[in-house]
Amino acid sequence: MKKIAVILGFLVFASSAFAQAARPDPAAEAAVRKLLTAMDYRASMARTMAQMSANMPAMMRNSVAGRVAADPRLTDDQRKQAIADAERTMPRALEAVNKVMNDPALLDEMTAEMVPLYARTFTVGELDQLTAFYSSPVGKKTIASMPQIMAAGMEAGNRIVTPRLNKLMAEMMKPAAK
Repeated sequence: MKKIAVILGFLVFASSAFAQAARPDPAAEAAVRKLLTAMDYRASMARTMAQMSANMPAMMRNSVAGRVAADPRLTDDQRKQAIADAERTMPRALEAVNKVMNDPALLDEMTAEMVPLYARTFTVGELDQLTAFYSSPVGKKTIASMPQIMAAGMEAGNRIVTPRLNKLMAEMMKPAAK
């Protein structure tokens, strides 16, 4: 019984020590928060979420079309029916996705996660340099342009990767040769 108590005590101490170690020092936290302000992080994330929401219908349609086209077990009529079924359920799915993307708590949680991430990745001096960059005109342009660049990159990735994945799924769904 004493061994269990000692082990539990150690685990509580270790988890407490880990939680303390995970917090950045106050100078680093202040530098990260200054950087996030210079980056207009909350507004930038809100724009990114809005861009993702706007692209979601096309992404969902492409995903469904790819899966349906890759399934050799489906007849043409079944494929049409599967696409029609997906189109009918899409508004509810998009509404649910948009509710998640537009939740203000999401931005709070993302910001809370970014502080220790940046503090672990960059020194206070580097954070100050990044803040100076994002406060400059080209830094502000970078931030303002990032959602469109990310969306275009995702579209390009979809165009390039989806056909390859569809081909792979079709190959995997073929009956094994005997």
